[in-house]
Amino acid sequence: QAITSLVTLLEYCCKDTSALVALKEEVIFLKDYICIQKLRDVDKNIEVDFDISDETESLKIVKLSLQPSVENAFVHAFPEKKEDAKICVRSYIKEQRLILEIQDNGVGFNAKLVQKNMTGIGSKNVDDRIKLTFGEEFGQSIESEIGAGTRVTIEMPVIEESGSAVKKGR
Repeated sequence: QAITSLVTLLEYCCKDTSALVALKEEVIFLKDYICIQKLRDVDKNIEVDFDISDETESLKIVKLSLQPSVENAFVHAFPEKKEDAKICVRSYIKEQRLILEIQDNGVGFNAKLVQKNMTGIGSKNVDDRIKLTFGEEFGQSIESEIGAGTRVTIEMPVIEESGSAVKKGR
């Protein structure tokens, strides 16, 4: 399974050069990525749940916008084994926007300090690509509390597979 997941990851990253993909494709990619991460950190036993609403599965998102936050959760949220370690990836529509959330119940951090001194490029890259694609009103925000975990929220416009913006929403 690890080899199959790795091949799928490489194909997804290298073969298809589309900037936008259906959310369901990104979730399949993410599940393969998680399979490999779990092999690396087998002793941590991190549970990953997906709560992807049916109405969002076929919507277009910026490719590779979920993986950096999930990777950060695996690497930083659980530096030690935790009994109920959990990451949740969810999607929904709110006020005519597609909302994607990656939330963990890990160690948390001082979000203001980390954002000010951010040395990693993954989160900044995702935010920059979303803003370049859709405008400054969209992007990524991070909330965290020491001892309570972290939530990354990504906002994008609602775009159907046909490429047209959807006028409806909650």
